[in-house]
Amino acid sequence: MKATVDGLIALADGHRDAAAHTWLRSTPATGAKGPIDAAANNNVGIAALIAGTPQLAASRLETATQLWADSRAHIERTDVPLAGRGSVFHLRLAMQHQDAFTQLKRQPLLDLCAAGSAISRCNSDLARARPQQAATHQDLIALLTATIGPGCADIRLLELWTAPDCEAVRAAYRAKAEALAQSAASFNVDSCDARSELKCAVQMTVLLHPSLLPAPTALK
Repeated sequence: MKATVDGLIALADGHRDAAAHTWLRSTPATGAKGPIDAAANNNVGIAALIAGTPQLAASRLETATQLWADSRAHIERTDVPLAGRGSVFHLRLAMQHQDAFTQLKRQPLLDLCAAGSAISRCNSDLARARPQQAATHQDLIALLTATIGPGCADIRLLELWTAPDCEAVRAAYRAKAEALAQSAASFNVDSCDARSELKCAVQMTVLLHPSLLPAPTALK
């Protein structure tokens, strides 16, 4: 997590090569699994894009997307507790409508996986020079609003998508670094619940603004 914050600060200071170097040094081990590893592979992928190695970028971003899909599949297979504290009425209601209540508890976790995966796919489109669709950006904004919050830095980056490298873009990365640093103060990967881990992983997943791409780097 520290490497993510350090790289974001470097981007905020206008040092994209330093950010890429930071993330490339923290490349996760082959075979690592889970949403935190999905975020780490995503960040290595955008570091490779910044460094001008789109083949490596595409590979790592594909790994990130697959790890998000694996996390989603795991959640869909995992039993979700129906009730904690609550009235007898609510407990009976949950038992009578078990499938619906289970899905209600599972859906926020699936939405977090979808948000993380969508960021990685957006980065992958940059790596392969695919056109960015406005509707796709709106879907991602909706997911980020629901999972992270309407003021999150990634939404600001999407709003600035066609802008050049400017202070507003760098300010968005600084805001993301500050938000992640605050989350890191209370995050313990060994003791957190699934939602906390997934939310942290989404916050760690960096969206690369197009203005930071060296040209030409696209993988044809």
